Amino acid sequence: MTISDWRKKIDEIDTVLLQLLNLRTEFAVEVARLKEEEGLSLCAPEREQKVIAGMKNLNAGPLDGEAVTRIFRAIMDESRRIQEMHSGEGSTGERGSNTKQPARRLSKLRASRRYGTAVEP
Repeated sequence: MTISDWRKKIDEIDTVLLQLLNLRTEFAVEVARLKEEEGLSLCAPEREQKVIAGMKNLNAGPLDGEAVTRIFRAIMDESRRIQEMHSGEGSTGERGSNTKQPARRLSKLRASRRYGTAVEP
């Protein structure tokens, strides 16, 4: 394979990664909404540590543990930033009508048969 072929594969994976990160963030916003309703803090350091430890245990490389930690810390930091932007919006009927949107997007992603298959955002 040529450099161009490899880059095309990388670009396809980047597209899927972006879609998954946005879907993950939508789920995190829903978690934040529920936490707000229950009077819980957005920040859960023990949960974040557990996620990072789990990802490091699942990691088969070539990323090392430090890379996995930095990547997931950045993902969680951005999720929390977006959660904070959405906090205080309350649960109106309009907002409630969007609660099935993340699940629909997840179904579309699952329907994708391989990495790089175009998935509607």
